[in-house]
Amino acid sequence: LSGSGSQLPQIKQSLKGEGSLVLENGALKNVNVLWELLSQITLFPGLTEFLQQHTAETPFEELLKDPHTSFEKAKLQLKIENGRAIFDTVSLQHEAYSLFASGAADFEGGVNFTGNLKIHQEMSEHLIKKVREVMILANRRGELEIPFLYRGPLATAKPWPDVANLARQVVSTQSAEI
Repeated sequence: LSGSGSQLPQIKQSLKGEGSLVLENGALKNVNVLWELLSQITLFPGLTEFLQQHTAETPFEELLKDPHTSFEKAKLQLKIENGRAIFDTVSLQHEAYSLFASGAADFEGGVNFTGNLKIHQEMSEHLIKKVREVMILANRRGELEIPFLYRGPLATAKPWPDVANLARQVVSTQSAEI
């Protein structure tokens, strides 16, 4: 990492560098990506209601009620330039899900990421059994995949389903079945 300047704004703009980072047994604090994305998909009648009313009946209750997104391993590839950290790849691994994203965070606190949440087979099967319609989000291995966006001021940003990519995914899944 290199940079120069005598004032913080100059230093922020001049920073340059790249690198990678691996974290183990951590969490994204104050955001449960799994819960946020599943609870916002209103495309499937009954999914939100099932999650709100029957979370205790799932073997994944702790994951859904956790205020954080825990992970076993996180890997990040990033480049710093022009007052931003550009993340070429971000991956979070958990036994129940994987999250992949790319995007940028500026030094003023803004974030802009696109990503994909893959819910591993056991949890996907459970959700499909309870709300059959979500099956159209499943890949060939039976894992639910939810494309998402994560944008805004870092302090208040929340992930939400990427409706355009979700629609393409549903059309693609339906076309493959015909």
